[in-house]
Amino acid sequence: MEDGRRLLVAGDSGRVFVCDKATRRLTLHRLPTPAAVTDIARCADGSLLFSTDGDGLFLATPSDTLHFSTRTPGGPADDHIYKVYTDRHGLAWLEYASLGIGLFDPSHRRFTHFLMRDEHGRPLASETGVLLTEDANGILWVHPKGGGLAWYDRPSNTLVPFNPAQRTHEWRSNDRCFSICTDRQGNLWMSTLLGGLTKITFQHAFFHLLPLDADDPESPGNEVRALLVDRQGRTWAGTRNNELLVLDPYKHLLGRLDPSAGRIVSRESAATRFARVYAVMQDRDGDIWVSTKGQGIYRLRPSGEGRFRTEHYTHSSVDPYSLSCDEVYHLFEDSRGRVWVATYGGGLNLVRFQSDGSLRFLHARNELKSFPLRHYYKLRHVSEDSHGRIWVSSTVGALACDGSFSRPSDIRWTRCLDHCDVHMVDCLPGGGVFAATFGRGLQELTSFGGGKASFRAYTHADGLIADIIYAIRPDDRGNLWLATEKGLIKYRPADATFEHYENDFTAFNIQFSEGAGTFAGTQIQLGTTKGIFYFNPAEVFKNTFTPTIRLSALVTDHRTVSPGDSTGILRHTLNHTSLVCIPHGIHTVGIRYAALDMSNTRYAALDMTNTEAIQYAYRLDGFDREYRYVGESREATYTNLPPGHYTFRVKSTNSEGVWRDNEKTLAVEVLPSFWQTPWAWLLYTAGVVGLFVLVLRLYRAFYRLKDKAEREELMAQFKLKFFTDVSHELRTPLTLISGPLEYMLARSPLTDDVRGRLLTVKHNSDRLLRLVNQILDFNKLQDNRLKLYVRRLDLSSLLERTVADFRLLAEKRDIRLSYGHPSGDVWVWCDAEKMEQVVGNLLSNAFKYTPEHRAIRVELTTDGGAAVIRVTDEGVGISPQKLRTIFGRFETSPGPDFTGIPGTGIGLALTKELVELHGGTIGVRSRPGEGSCFTVTLPPGRDHFPEDTEFLLTDATAPSVPTSVPACPQPAAPESGEETASSSMLIVEDNDELRRFIAEVFSPDFRVVEARDGEEGLAAARTLMPDIILTDIMMPRRDGLSLLRELRADIGTSHIPVVLLTAKADSDNRLRGLETGADAYIVKPFGISYLRAQVDNLLERRKRLQAYYGNPQRTPVPDEPEADRPSDTLTAGDREFLEKLDALIDRELDNPDLSVEQLVEHFSFGRTVFFRKLKALTGKSPILYIKEARMTRAARLLKEHRNSIAEIAYAVGFSDPHYFSKSFKQYYGVSPTDYAGDPD
Repeated sequence: MEDGRRLLVAGDSGRVFVCDKATRRLTLHRLPTPAAVTDIARCADGSLLFSTDGDGLFLATPSDTLHFSTRTPGGPADDHIYKVYTDRHGLAWLEYASLGIGLFDPSHRRFTHFLMRDEHGRPLASETGVLLTEDANGILWVHPKGGGLAWYDRPSNTLVPFNPAQRTHEWRSNDRCFSICTDRQGNLWMSTLLGGLTKITFQHAFFHLLPLDADDPESPGNEVRALLVDRQGRTWAGTRNNELLVLDPYKHLLGRLDPSAGRIVSRESAATRFARVYAVMQDRDGDIWVSTKGQGIYRLRPSGEGRFRTEHYTHSSVDPYSLSCDEVYHLFEDSRGRVWVATYGGGLNLVRFQSDGSLRFLHARNELKSFPLRHYYKLRHVSEDSHGRIWVSSTVGALACDGSFSRPSDIRWTRCLDHCDVHMVDCLPGGGVFAATFGRGLQELTSFGGGKASFRAYTHADGLIADIIYAIRPDDRGNLWLATEKGLIKYRPADATFEHYENDFTAFNIQFSEGAGTFAGTQIQLGTTKGIFYFNPAEVFKNTFTPTIRLSALVTDHRTVSPGDSTGILRHTLNHTSLVCIPHGIHTVGIRYAALDMSNTRYAALDMTNTEAIQYAYRLDGFDREYRYVGESREATYTNLPPGHYTFRVKSTNSEGVWRDNEKTLAVEVLPSFWQTPWAWLLYTAGVVGLFVLVLRLYRAFYRLKDKAEREELMAQFKLKFFTDVSHELRTPLTLISGPLEYMLARSPLTDDVRGRLLTVKHNSDRLLRLVNQILDFNKLQDNRLKLYVRRLDLSSLLERTVADFRLLAEKRDIRLSYGHPSGDVWVWCDAEKMEQVVGNLLSNAFKYTPEHRAIRVELTTDGGAAVIRVTDEGVGISPQKLRTIFGRFETSPGPDFTGIPGTGIGLALTKELVELHGGTIGVRSRPGEGSCFTVTLPPGRDHFPEDTEFLLTDATAPSVPTSVPACPQPAAPESGEETASSSMLIVEDNDELRRFIAEVFSPDFRVVEARDGEEGLAAARTLMPDIILTDIMMPRRDGLSLLRELRADIGTSHIPVVLLTAKADSDNRLRGLETGADAYIVKPFGISYLRAQVDNLLERRKRLQAYYGNPQRTPVPDEPEADRPSDTLTAGDREFLEKLDALIDRELDNPDLSVEQLVEHFSFGRTVFFRKLKALTGKSPILYIKEARMTRAARLLKEHRNSIAEIAYAVGFSDPHYFSKSFKQYYGVSPTDYAGDPD
């Protein structure tokens, strides 16, 4: 044993060696015993204890040496003492060779022997030795030899057996304790045979729960809704089973209130279950006020020892000054002695004490009219702050008013915390005002004035773990104790911090009641579902222990990283590593504490008191903006972190939920991939520069090519313009050449030689004219000005005529020219002139490059409905290089020209453009020395032509149709007065193909009816009364002119516009058609757009006619020339019809019975024809035409101001002036009186 400057060493035969550490001198001391010294211990007074193996214990004091053995009265239980332990209080604990343990008090020279026993009462005799330890709380834990664990009770000098499992028996004979120790938090750790490693934590009992019905914890009698500690220290508790219990200051039950008897009784009865009590208050006079749910208010006035005089107040419908509602939630007496009553359904009541001792309740239905009862009728609580303001809590917010009013009617209320369920408002003596809310946490008043109140909210985000607060109770140190849904919380207004005691709350398995609580003396009492929860706020404290956080494991992509493994990330354990470098390619990184989890970072705080209650928070600087509060979770996960430097921080609370300054940090660096390093950026820069140089060079090359192309295009345009200008200049002299030639060849008698020479001149002049026209057409193609005039024709005949023009040239050059075609006709839609030009160019090209004595063949075939033209020659052929550009502008063949006439280079280019304009294709196959074959394919139909294509229609080109044609259907005549959905058109044409095509063109805009000849057309016109008629002239049975004369002679059809379609183009026939009454004369072939324009113009003139004659006043269109007025376009019969009709209506206008039938009687046709003709001429039905005539006459008479409204009504055919006024206003939008008074 080391004793200051000395070192004492025990020896045998009572020898003790003393070594002076300073002088290194060894001194021998001998005890008066032959036994060996086993141990040396120092007592609190400096004396020494020497234990021996067989001769007891020696006590060496400065003055003497005392010997104690079994032979000494009151001595040790065994002379064989192996070990001596001294505790903090100077007591020596002796380990004997026998069972048990001895205790020696050096100051009193007294021995005590302790022996532990098993469940059978027998001494424990296990093989374990003596174990002793003292914890941080000063408790000495003793394990005697043989077994059993106990703690030493110093006042009684006894060992109290301890069983961590709380078994019936203190210690079992088959259990052993191998080791015990305590940590710095006072936790006891023990290793036992049966229990293994066990940790025992000792909690402070701050909080207490007093059940009012101990036999049944779930009984309604345990649920406390109201609490009061009166001036005698008694506790009044209102329970859910409709009783009001009274307890003495020591929490012992005194009894139950019997309001009918006016006293506290000990036995439960029906009289004691009088109502569910929601609040209890004692006023300054000592009266007890009891508010109930449904039974109003009980006032208990003391009348003697333990007795009361009971007064009961309820709502009465006949007494306006009775309680406003029997659902009373709270009672409050303010500093001025006024009693306020909060009802749940009747708003606020103020008690007025009458001189005769009776009470009046002032509320919104009598004198408290300023109270906003409409919204604030469900109240919960009333309180008063240090400024004398009265605060009222309700389900929709809070109200406040100045308490210094003289009359209730003077009260002005301030609304605050709107739309918030406020359980109560608590006011501190220092001026603080706090509101407990349902769902919006704790609210603190920050300003009040100007009719407004502002609050600051404390919620979960501010550290308040619960947003539902049932009650607030302040203590005498200025702290607020909050009863919440998640337990008890202390709020310190001085630093705005919260302390949570949810663990203690959870241990009791209770829920707090709304508003039930009191603070009296040193205790806060709160009502709960299991009784009264009470505590002394001064005794409650939080554990300030600061746990240490250790980072235990690093996990990356499902793998736990170990120091020195193949990843090379860690060299030491994670907790001893300051920097972790994460290679590129790892997606998830973290720290882990316990279980392995993919990509987690886990951590643990070493607080052994209640580790499951420790809360954690972490953040990653450079990634997280703030801490992540993760509760009890011990892991952090980060996925796909960008390359960079980070710092991982983690902190925790201790076991009681107090956040401590124990932050643990770890530097983390996520390494970039090569493509994110500076070397990669250098490569990127070099690549960008190289790409820029490449683009620049490509741009320069492109610019040069573009410039070259532009120059070539400019040159081509220049050539084209030059050829065009020259061509325009050549057309006049060519006309002067060809004209006289034709005259001479036709009129003059010529010799064969002269005629032959003139024909040669004419042939070449015609060729030159064709070249000029080609150049002009090519120019139009380039400017998109060339327009096709397409019609349906026999392509076989066209090719035959074109080939025939080259027969003379073929004979002259001894070239075999042949033409092959199908036996039947080949019908196609095309521009005849342009198609002749295409075939002519191909033949000219063939003759140009075909030597004499060879052959040229033109062949026409069909392929799936398409027409195929092939021009094959046996000429020199075309090289493969030239084939790619053969159809280009100004491209000529380098081969020999057997005609001796140089080409312009635009023939094939023009040919290709013309074929594509027809929707066709052109191709060429050629072999040098063998010849070439040009193939033109024209698609069937006409749908492939552009929309602006002009289609020429003629019956001369129509194919033959069967002679037996079904009769055209006769249209059904519409009923009189029927309105057609669209304009109608009648087409009279004997050529079925042409008629159906015209019908197809106009069917989207017209209701088309067809007729095959004049007889069918006349019948259809009289039945249908169409808006316009298109008719041919040359037809069987009745021609078009005869049809037109019949239509114009019939008053029922004379108004219908008629368009004549005919192949007779001479002026005599045109004049005859117009004199017969045709509105338009169109010569076949004609363009469909031209026909459309004629139809549209005629219908537009018809609309102008209707607009003119539809106006009863016949008002001309403004700015219209007199010659162009619609009246001038009518036939004499139509004009006579309208004049006669107007005269009839004017004569019978004052007849209220005037009808359409009366008007029809004056004409030679029926009602239906009358209706249609008037509708066609004016656009109005007969009834509407008559009504407009009446309204027009009435308007003119009103402006003259000569007659009354009734007289005018009768004058225009109305028998009821009131109906006339209604009709007039409906027609003109104003009443007759207003119309007459309007100067406009």
